[in-house]
Amino acid sequence: MVLDGLRGGGSGGRFPSTFSVIILFIVCFIVTCNWWSLSTENIELISQVDQLQEKLKTSIEERDKYQSIDDNLKERLNDAENKVAMMHVRLQNQNELKKQSDELSVSLSMCKSELDSLNKLDVTKTATLEALRLEKDRISTQILLKKQEIINLMADVNQTNTELDKLKKTCNSNKKNNENIKDLLPNNGDVSNELEENSLLNNEENTNKKLTNENTTLKAVNKMTELPDIVYNLIKNKTKKNDKIK
Repeated sequence: MVLDGLRGGGSGGRFPSTFSVIILFIVCFIVTCNWWSLSTENIELISQVDQLQEKLKTSIEERDKYQSIDDNLKERLNDAENKVAMMHVRLQNQNELKKQSDELSVSLSMCKSELDSLNKLDVTKTATLEALRLEKDRISTQILLKKQEIINLMADVNQTNTELDKLKKTCNSNKKNNENIKDLLPNNGDVSNELEENSLLNNEENTNKKLTNENTTLKAVNKMTELPDIVYNLIKNKTKKNDKIK
């Protein structure tokens, strides 16, 4: 239209041509202003884009930096968790070791108590053995004395047996004498019988006394012979008691 106007202005007269030039100038001015405005906006937009790119670059760098920091923190967190787990394991091991140490302390105390008891038992055993040794010596001395007494009693028994034999022979001799006296005194039968009876009674009493003494002596001898067995059983029982105490 502008070109048509210019063409028409050229053919119709000078004024329209001038008007067209003015209009064209105005249009060019407007276009120039628009271009300048658009160029300015474009420059501002380019500047803003550059700033945004710089900010984006900075943001990317900061993101990478924070990502690296985050990775480091995660790694440190994992290390800390591993250390905590290891500390828990070590703590459990320490608790178990402490428990074992307490058990060992209790066992050690029990062992010490048993050792003290054994030491006391050893002292008691030594004292008991010493007492048994002294008692054995005393009993051995008594056995020797009893053996000597047994020998003496056996000698007394033999002497008693000899005397008993003599009494029997005397009794038989008195009996024969009484018979002879009876034969010599036929008219005194009562006196003879009385003498014979008295003689027999005396002989019987003496014989009974001797037999009683002999039985008493034999019983004493039997008791003396049983004494070593009693002593042996006594020592044996004490030895068994000591073995049970062990």
